[in-house]
Amino acid sequence: MAKLKGQLFLGLGLMTGLLMAAPAIAQLTPPVIQTGPDAGTTPDLRLPATPGVGTCRGKTCPPVGIRFKPGQRIKVEIFNRTDRPISIEKVAGSQPLVLQGRTRISFYQGGGTADNPSVVFWERNETPIRVKLAQPKPDTLFIDLSFAAKKPGDQSVYVRNDGRVDIF
Repeated sequence: MAKLKGQLFLGLGLMTGLLMAAPAIAQLTPPVIQTGPDAGTTPDLRLPATPGVGTCRGKTCPPVGIRFKPGQRIKVEIFNRTDRPISIEKVAGSQPLVLQGRTRISFYQGGGTADNPSVVFWERNETPIRVKLAQPKPDTLFIDLSFAAKKPGDQSVYVRNDGRVDIF
């Protein structure tokens, strides 16, 4: 029991020491005070910004991702890297195409007031598919299809109104 009381008092002593040190720690990083119309209402207690943090200055920036101009006519190239046929449907309601294994197909889609470019694909035996995207030219979307390790895999590629590309 005496050992337990000693540990309890030691723990309380450490907590008291930390509480007493808190004002000194707060003095090391002063809060950023708001100015302008909202000044004085609620202080901004975030740490001051460090210049250059979160930028790519002096380094290679990560890729922004594949993006097209909204409404741009796009050449879509699809390569079936598998040995089996994969069915491809360009727009909902159109007849699906069958892309044989190790072959490539290309077509133009989008532009003007046409639907956003989208492609849906599936394998007859429901083998999951993995998609890799590339943009070899500013007006070209390259879709590389291969088998995925587990279900559900990727099932479609869609170009949004703002030009970004999504994989579903």
